[in-house]
Amino acid sequence: MRRSSFIATCRSRAKQSRYDIRILRFVRQGETYLFFFEFDGTIAGERVLTMRNGCAGFFTNEEIANSGGLILTAEEQAPAPGNRDATWREIVPMNAVEAYDDAQVASLRSGDLAGCFGEMFEGLGLHDPLRLPTGRMQLFDRVIELNPTGGRFGLGMIRAEADVHPDDWFLTCHFIDDQTMPGTLMYECCVHALRFYLLRMGWVGEQAGVCYQPIPVMPSALKCRGPVTPASRKVIYQVEIKEIGYRPEPYVIADALMFADGRRIVQMKNMSLRLTGMTREGIERVWAGRKVKMSNSQNVKTGEREGCAIAWQSAETDAAAGIPISPAATRRGDARSAVR
Repeated sequence: MRRSSFIATCRSRAKQSRYDIRILRFVRQGETYLFFFEFDGTIAGERVLTMRNGCAGFFTNEEIANSGGLILTAEEQAPAPGNRDATWREIVPMNAVEAYDDAQVASLRSGDLAGCFGEMFEGLGLHDPLRLPTGRMQLFDRVIELNPTGGRFGLGMIRAEADVHPDDWFLTCHFIDDQTMPGTLMYECCVHALRFYLLRMGWVGEQAGVCYQPIPVMPSALKCRGPVTPASRKVIYQVEIKEIGYRPEPYVIADALMFADGRRIVQMKNMSLRLTGMTREGIERVWAGRKVKMSNSQNVKTGEREGCAIAWQSAETDAAAGIPISPAATRRGDARSAVR
């Protein structure tokens, strides 16, 4: 299992990155060749990433098919305690298992939070909100399950699904004679799924000045036991939160599994993410300033609101949590995305 650590913050997009990759030795096991390697990544001469204990091999299609994929130990499948900040409080309600279709995920990529997550995210007053990337970094198509109490650690789980096409850019460029999805991109796909979960949780704000980055000197591990190839049709990225809180920036640590056409092929442990440029207070200010649509009559039921005059007014604040909650959202939940 290869282990990677980010040891510095990437401060600029304009500087050149360099990777020093070292093959340490080759081993032959029967007819299979394995090689061991490590690397360091630098930006403008500053080391920002290390990888140690890397091992890869050259396998036939038959050997891969008969490998059984990634086999988890009993310990890796057993429930385990998670770690959440002692002062943790919910930003927006997350009371049900949810799913999001292609159109909703596309709305999030365009910055339309309410178009993805529903009316609870209306009126936040954000001009250029945090979102998922587009273009070639559009790494999954839909969310088939978002469970706020799911996963081994009981702190939340997301399963995002992507369609694979034989001419996808990450296959045609890696490699010309052995087209497979790069392991680093598999990791990034899981990070994007985690970002979706954090946005749904209410960790929102303006894009300017905020960056998703790994926690420095937090070793993570990746184990791959199968590829994604032009013959693959669907992949699923399953991310389970194991620790979450503020230090003071919001941060999360998670484990992840990747499936190709129903087969478990990749495991990632201690995948970390922090939102630099953002604080708990900043997130709460966004929600404290939220404006929601309210009917003129406080006694109008949700189903009777159609045709009523609607006015914008400041949200009421939930006394227990100190978080503004839409009365309609409280009654209905996220009707667009809740799995019935």
